[in-house]
Amino acid sequence: MVFFIFIYTMNNGQPVFQLAPPTLKYSTVFLTASPVPVEMIFNQPGAAIHYTMNGKESATTDPIYHSPVLIRKKTILKVKTMGKDFLSSETVTVSFVPAGKAIKKIIYSPPHESYANSRPDILNDDTGGSTNYRKNWLGFERDTAQIDIELGKKETVRSVMLDLLQDEGSWIFLPTRIEMSYFDDRSNSWKPTGNRVLVADKPSPKQTVQEEMKLPMGVQADKLRLVLLSVKRIPDWHAGRGNHGWLFIDEIKVY
Repeated sequence: MVFFIFIYTMNNGQPVFQLAPPTLKYSTVFLTASPVPVEMIFNQPGAAIHYTMNGKESATTDPIYHSPVLIRKKTILKVKTMGKDFLSSETVTVSFVPAGKAIKKIIYSPPHESYANSRPDILNDDTGGSTNYRKNWLGFERDTAQIDIELGKKETVRSVMLDLLQDEGSWIFLPTRIEMSYFDDRSNSWKPTGNRVLVADKPSPKQTVQEEMKLPMGVQADKLRLVLLSVKRIPDWHAGRGNHGWLFIDEIKVY
């Protein structure tokens, strides 16, 4: 099977080809006690898969893939195919993160019926990180999605991470805003702890995005709330401009 993409560029009268990115196979990006093996697949004579595990772009001097790579700790894996007389492929980036604190229950706004899941632990089952929106994701086509997180006990919470899908070709955008709060027993009310504004002002690659809401001082809490505001009007630079965007979530982690 041929794995290159034709690029309409001439070099001394000859066409130049860009290699396609490799295919990565792994069970999850959320790390528990067992390491996660990552398989990298590419089959083009004269080309090889190069990778880094420190967040830096891979180069020809970096390791060449020969057998599954074991991920044991928080890692940013960057992978690229390279070969003589070819343009290097686009970079494939996957972030692996710890599974976090134990979560007793998560309650969320009803997703769209086409992208729903009846499993009660769908957002905290330590499975996720795939860019296939039909696999393990909850899809929302509503203005606001609310997620209530209940821990097993009151603990010091320093951050909450959301695994989100960005696949603008499928009209799936990151939220425009994320608001976080915790339940304060003394006042019997929800206390805001911060918010994040995300702007979709230009096209982005198809990817999973782990958006972390940090609390530098930490709070003592056993109940947390996230409110995600979706793209109500797809930007003018997109073919679906003016329509409502989709919001996809597949995992919530508390640290």
